[in-house]
Amino acid sequence: MANLNLDHLAPFRLVISRGSFSGAAEALGLSQPAVSLQIRQLKQALQVRLIERTSRGVRPTSAGLTLVEHSLKIDAVVSTAVESVSLHSDEITGTVTVGTGATACIHLLPPLLQQLRQAHPLLKVDVRTGNT
Repeated sequence: MANLNLDHLAPFRLVISRGSFSGAAEALGLSQPAVSLQIRQLKQALQVRLIERTSRGVRPTSAGLTLVEHSLKIDAVVSTAVESVSLHSDEITGTVTVGTGATACIHLLPPLLQQLRQAHPLLKVDVRTGNT
């Protein structure tokens, strides 16, 4: 089996959808040579030509079209797997909003928020104060 780097699939799809390496590079915030290298590595791993250069830019070969279709499915399966595995995490994540008066905010919340942050570092806490 080929040593396929899944991180190269999204840039490949962008090259195809934008019709150019430079357009994909701009969208990704990378240099054009960096995107070209990823596509070249993808081509080497699969040992097939994926892109044809034309006077108007680039277009996928039939193998490239097949890879685009499969790469969308691969991304969906990987996302589902990550979500499923994350359900087994004991860590509490997300955002909690706490509404409080100014006095409680100044005197009571700081030690409680510190304990909460130590116990659950991935939990984001928003504090809203109001006059009571």
